[in-house]
Amino acid sequence: LPENELSISNMRRVDLSTLGSSLHGDIRIFEQCKLLEVLNLHGTKCVGDIEAFLVQMGDKSVLNDIDISRTDICGDVKAFEFIRGLQKVDISGTQCSGTIKAFAHCTVLRVANFHNCIKISGDIEKAFRHSPELRLVNIQSTHCTGNIRVFQFTPKLEEVHIAFSKCSGSVDVFLKLPVVARVNTKGTNCSGDLDESRKRRSYSYTKSGVGF
Repeated sequence: LPENELSISNMRRVDLSTLGSSLHGDIRIFEQCKLLEVLNLHGTKCVGDIEAFLVQMGDKSVLNDIDISRTDICGDVKAFEFIRGLQKVDISGTQCSGTIKAFAHCTVLRVANFHNCIKISGDIEKAFRHSPELRLVNIQSTHCTGNIRVFQFTPKLEEVHIAFSKCSGSVDVFLKLPVVARVNTKGTNCSGDLDESRKRRSYSYTKSGVGF
């Protein structure tokens, strides 16, 4: 990563994902980028503490899209609570830790990907109760808990991956979501069969003469 802080201080978008494992450096080099909106370090060999980075960015940060997936960046996610304008967060495959409750104040969140973050836990009901813009949630292979009924408050949800998490509840909640296309609840305590529920609903509507 560049050592000259002045050369990057005015950057708004940084996407270094194409460099892959050839890129090494500490995420904290971007602390000086107070105008930074998008940061994509996916698949690089970047390191650093995500909490320390976000604290330095401050509660006036305009960061709305951060992807540090498959990097060596770690640390507690609790400082995400300061990034109120966050729309996309992808920390999948990292050693980041903490509770997803940190994202409860991210009310414009659209994409939340924590896949295979084995140190991430917390109640999804506390995290996503006020996230009406949510399109994708991936907490597969995490220690997240909670009832999936919370997704009744996310009407724009398209994909839900909660396999091998600690979540529970009835999959019938997804019948209330008009655009949901992919749901994976394998290895959870969730009850019901979404495909069967959809068939029953379709039959019920057709039988009543409405059809769709």
